Amino acid sequence: MPATAVPTLDTLFALGNQLLAAQDYAAAAQCYQQALALDPICPEVLANLAYAKEQQQDFSAASQYYHQALQHADPQAHPGQQQIYINAGALLTRCKAFAAAENIYCALLQQVPGSAAGWSNLGVLLAGLRRETEAEDAYRTALSLMPDYRTASFNLSYLLLRQERWQEGWQRLEARTSQDALTKVLPFARWQGEPLHGKRMLIVFECGFGDMLQFCRYASLLKQLGAAQTGLLCHPPLKRLLQTLPDADVVYGYDETLPDGLWDIWVPIFSLPHHCGTRRATIPMQVPYLFAAPEAAARWHTRLSRQQWRIGIAWQGNPQFETDQDRSLPELSCLHSLLQQSGVQWVSLQKGPAAQQAREWQATPLFCADQELHDFADTAALISQLDLVISIDSAVLHLAGALGKPAFLLLPYYRQDWRWLASGQESPWYPTVRIFRQRQDGDWAGVIREVQQALQEFLHHREPQTCAAGHAAS
Repeated sequence: MPATAVPTLDTLFALGNQLLAAQDYAAAAQCYQQALALDPICPEVLANLAYAKEQQQDFSAASQYYHQALQHADPQAHPGQQQIYINAGALLTRCKAFAAAENIYCALLQQVPGSAAGWSNLGVLLAGLRRETEAEDAYRTALSLMPDYRTASFNLSYLLLRQERWQEGWQRLEARTSQDALTKVLPFARWQGEPLHGKRMLIVFECGFGDMLQFCRYASLLKQLGAAQTGLLCHPPLKRLLQTLPDADVVYGYDETLPDGLWDIWVPIFSLPHHCGTRRATIPMQVPYLFAAPEAAARWHTRLSRQQWRIGIAWQGNPQFETDQDRSLPELSCLHSLLQQSGVQWVSLQKGPAAQQAREWQATPLFCADQELHDFADTAALISQLDLVISIDSAVLHLAGALGKPAFLLLPYYRQDWRWLASGQESPWYPTVRIFRQRQDGDWAGVIREVQQALQEFLHHREPQTCAAGHAAS
């Protein structure tokens, strides 16, 4: 009987990579650890083990393995090992060990000054730290080395838009990869900004719910520019709500089959500001442009307090979102002092895991409606009956803004989204939104204190809403 073959380093590494690609991180880590028994200083094995540990949220072990990998890596002799530096720097950035991350990127660039990826990733770190001049220099260095480097161009676009450098910002945003798959599946021409001349235009979703809520407003502008019809292809939970958009002739969920021959051209939604030449003064900012169904609004009107102010809150976003650990409050208790405001009926607008926090909250009364909010039309009906929404940077905030509802937006210090710009309390996209920004990383308590003061002023100068506020699309 033949002896069992002893697995080689290459065999174990290849198997680990297959398991890593299949997102079986525990099994992949086991393969890499067996491989290290054969060669304990192989940089690629150490780095992939670090990545597997990172995906298992074991950041301490991941950092240790990256450190070992870097000790034995030679990115000059082996260009593929540049990725070890980039992944290690990204982990340290994620853990907010910013100085250590910067040291790693600089170490890579000292050895390989022509690493476009190294410069781009350094730019991301510097932009997050608000060292924006240095970040721009890093991005532009990456692009000088590799002019077609889409990631660097995309990263630069966010920095430029945050600074209101609209023309180049929108142009650079065209480098994003989120639109690539759409080009392969839509069987008609993509709009590149040419005159519309009575063409039938389909606006197609990209990225998250909030992006669609923000940019669907361009349907009206496309009609003004000559489109004969405008349609929307969107996430299914948005379909009923987007049917209230006045200039949307038809709305499809992306789970539906598009009819043949109905549309002449299509456009990914993030390309609309570029092709429409949007600047601050030309942002289509008339609100509301989305509406709650009157019948649904009336049902909430009868269930909510008529003697108190009604204020909705959303404190956490989708945990799968890249920057969620920064934009979301750690827990509902961060709002405890705010929720003690008298004369207010507080309404949780959370869905998902955070809704459980609301149901278990006992410190102050909190109205929970998550089990009745099946799509965004349901949430819009509830928000229409509120006097104010207080939210982190999430789809709830975009929905409140699109409905023309007064809203307070709570923003982190680190990695603020470009659309809220670099400073100020006003939003050029939503005239009813007031922005409250952290002054230092993680200081939600300071933000809440400012919100409490603003809330006192808000309650003093306004009367509670007393009638149902739903409207049908015109």
